Amino acid sequence: MLKGMFYCAGLQFIRMEPHEKTHHHIKKAQMLIVVAIAINIAFFLWMYSAITTEIGALNSRIGVVNTNLQMLDLRASEGFESIGSNITILSGGLDENAQSIGILAMLMGDLNDEITRVGNESHSEILGLRSELNYTGTIDKALDAVVLIVWTDKATVVGSGFLVSADGYVMTANHVVDAFDGRTVRVKTKEGDIYIASVAEQDVDSDVAVLKIDVGDMPYLEFADSDSLPPGSKVFALGAPQGFAFSATEGIVSAVRSVRSIKEEVGLELDLGQSVKVVQTDAAITSGNSGGPLIDSTGGVVGVNSFGISKDEGFIYLDIAGLNFAIASNDAVEVYGRI
Repeated sequence: MLKGMFYCAGLQFIRMEPHEKTHHHIKKAQMLIVVAIAINIAFFLWMYSAITTEIGALNSRIGVVNTNLQMLDLRASEGFESIGSNITILSGGLDENAQSIGILAMLMGDLNDEITRVGNESHSEILGLRSELNYTGTIDKALDAVVLIVWTDKATVVGSGFLVSADGYVMTANHVVDAFDGRTVRVKTKEGDIYIASVAEQDVDSDVAVLKIDVGDMPYLEFADSDSLPPGSKVFALGAPQGFAFSATEGIVSAVRSVRSIKEEVGLELDLGQSVKVVQTDAAITSGNSGGPLIDSTGGVVGVNSFGISKDEGFIYLDIAGLNFAIASNDAVEVYGRI
């Protein structure tokens, strides 16, 4: 635009006809040229300043972007470090959790075992309580192993006994076997079967004998520890008291005494070895159930029925109520162990 003005001024100068004004017009043209140059320089300077300003602003924005990128990079680095740290912590936590789960599983297993144990004990206690309230099952089962020792006529009951093994060993009182005086001993089971018995072992001191009959797979009784019997324990004498076959009399344990202590404390002489122990009970023991088992509330044999104490009333011997004795099971087991 300034350049166009310059050319127009030049044309106007050429058209000036008066010679005297030529110099004046030249100066005027020069001034216009100078003004035009100045304007162009000013415009250029203004444009340069504007461009410089824009460049400065752009550089400033680039600096801000760089700063932001640096901050973002720093934050990203910190974030990745934090993530790595958290992963490490989480991994450690998972290991700890795995260990905790293992410990918990072990504790749960122990708890389950304890619950099972307590449940079994409770079940046993309940069964024991039921058996104390009702001994029918215990007595019925024990009577299956009880036998009668019968005379040669196969009818007269001399005493009782009980199977101690499935293959036909029978325990009874020695004085019951002695009553046969060498004659044939017969054994009658609850089922009514009669067997001829051989004498396998006899012990006079403990009044215990063991017979053998030819049978197999028979019900039998197991022995209990007579030394652990406290006074007051419930017991049952099984056999055939006064010939009443396969019956039971009830009582308690009065005491477990040795024959020697009875002699020293009461002065009573018993026809037994001094070291033999007997179970004193108020359960009735008569000639018919001599040799039968004295069982506890669980059906374990704690004694072999032997005798009751009687007193002489003229020509009659009267039994003294509550004074009955069975050979302690621990002594009976020793005799059976000799076979």
